[in-house]
Amino acid sequence: MTFNPELETRVEQLMRVCDWPRDRAEKAAREQLNLPPADEEPTERDAQIAEKEEQGMIVKLFRAVGIRVYTTSQARPAKVSPGIPDLWCVHKDAGVCFWWESKRQVGGELSTAQQEFRDECAAGLVNWGSGDRWAARAFLVRIGLARDVNGELIPWRQIP
Repeated sequence: MTFNPELETRVEQLMRVCDWPRDRAEKAAREQLNLPPADEEPTERDAQIAEKEEQGMIVKLFRAVGIRVYTTSQARPAKVSPGIPDLWCVHKDAGVCFWWESKRQVGGELSTAQQEFRDECAAGLVNWGSGDRWAARAFLVRIGLARDVNGELIPWRQIP
């Protein structure tokens, strides 16, 4: 598993502030940061996969569970405000919408504008997530649009 300084910082904060054991703090930190559980995370990420390719896999994942995906990403320079995420996602039947900022498996970091947008979404109770395909998968489970059953992602309508 690769070292994640943001995860480690959050784990240490939760252990200190909440007086939780490390395993409980890590589980909570992973949920807060939209990261998959430690046992589901791949042991090695591929630095060769470009963000655009990773975003394509994320879009396929979202569509597979019934989400309509609108992309704000464009190959040419556009007049999209800095910080606006790559994807606006809507699951009309579930009544859930969210923003998604796609990131590379290795080295994908949020810009200052993206961090500000994330914080504004949190303040306004707007769903927002970011990361690679594994973070997207964990996010879908966390917001109730899917459930992981033995490694298979089950859409919310099919959850017993």
